[in-house]
Amino acid sequence: MLLRKIACFDVAQSPISGMENPSFLNEGAFCLSSFSFPTEKKERVLLSVGGALTLSFVRRSREDKDDVANILRTDNCFYEQDEVWALVASYTMRRKCEPEERAVFHMALPICSYAPVRASLSLYYDGAFLRFLVNGDSINEQSSGCDIFVLDNEEIFIDESLQGMVLRKGSLTLSYREKREEGSIDFYMPYGPFAFAGDVMNFYHDGTYHLMYLYDRRHHRSGNCRGAHYIAHLTTKDFKSFYEQEPIVTLEEPYETCGTGTMLFHNGKYYMTYGLHTERYSEALCGLPALSDDA
Repeated sequence: MLLRKIACFDVAQSPISGMENPSFLNEGAFCLSSFSFPTEKKERVLLSVGGALTLSFVRRSREDKDDVANILRTDNCFYEQDEVWALVASYTMRRKCEPEERAVFHMALPICSYAPVRASLSLYYDGAFLRFLVNGDSINEQSSGCDIFVLDNEEIFIDESLQGMVLRKGSLTLSYREKREEGSIDFYMPYGPFAFAGDVMNFYHDGTYHLMYLYDRRHHRSGNCRGAHYIAHLTTKDFKSFYEQEPIVTLEEPYETCGTGTMLFHNGKYYMTYGLHTERYSEALCGLPALSDDA
């Protein structure tokens, strides 16, 4: 038996109506909420904000080779079907210390398996991750490893199917709901599509076995192909029933990505030692000194 804890976000906050200026993208956390999948299967752009953030409804097949199809392929969306309809959030970002460089990222939410058509959808950015939320549950997330949206213009376009969408500024409240799953934990995978278990860490103390791993999305391709890993946590006392705990370490900055670590117990407290893969980022961005070859 497995008892999961699924990350949920409370989007029922007082809405701020209207999006007259795209600058909200770079003014801290925000959430675009209260919209759903289009009822008409027609490819189109649903939302465009300053040329920096686009939400599209697309159809792709196994044979397609463009960037969006490659993202769907990487996320195993063609595993059981040859054609996929999906919402795709595309966004352009850069790092503060590298103003001349920019990169385009894509994040998909397929209509086929992972979300009911009539669900309430949200697109939430907290400064480190952009997330698709389905009825508040975190279904897909992408870290760009960057911290500034690149605005090319002041234009905002909203398709008529998203007229009910509202903008909410500020961080959402995080909680966890429990989902009981019967059966073996063999071939365990984290909840949601495109999620995998990376490096595994083990610890045993006082009758409880702790299994930790690096939470991975799209085979190390999050965080601009730097991983954007954080440390997830399961426990068991009998190796029959496993309980997902809340992540031990999460990410708060876009440049962060965790490395493998070790759990310790000392003077009545548990500790987690781990490294940040700061060598994958510039010293100027992280604000941390790079280790020399002699360190």
